[in-house]
Amino acid sequence: MKVCPKCGYVDYSMWRQNRWRTNVEFLKMEYATDDVEPKILTDLKVNGFAKDNHYAYRLSNATQPIIERIARVEFDSVGMQGFHVPREKMIFRLKKSGKQSRLVEGRVRV
Repeated sequence: MKVCPKCGYVDYSMWRQNRWRTNVEFLKMEYATDDVEPKILTDLKVNGFAKDNHYAYRLSNATQPIIERIARVEFDSVGMQGFHVPREKMIFRLKKSGKQSRLVEGRVRV
C-alpha cells in the first residue's frame, strides 16, 4: 500500500516491492488483469516490454510469469539496467602458499 504525501491518495494494488532490487515492483501474471491496462498486457505478451506515462514494464522469464515495473523517470535515465541489481565488478584471486598448492595437488602427506 502506498500513500501520496501531497494528495493522500491510497494505492491498494497487488504490486509488491522486490526484496533485492528496491526500485523494482513486481506482480504475478494471474493478478495482472486487475492492475494492468489491456494494451500494456498485449505489448508485454508480444514484445516482453511496454511503457506508459508513469512506468516501464518488463515480463520476466521465470517459470511463473511475473511482470516487473520501474518508474519511467528512472528508465529514461538508465534504460533496461534499471531492472537489474547494481553490482560492482570484482576480481577474485586466490593466493596459495607452496604447502597449500602441494596439498591441493595431493603431493603432501598429512
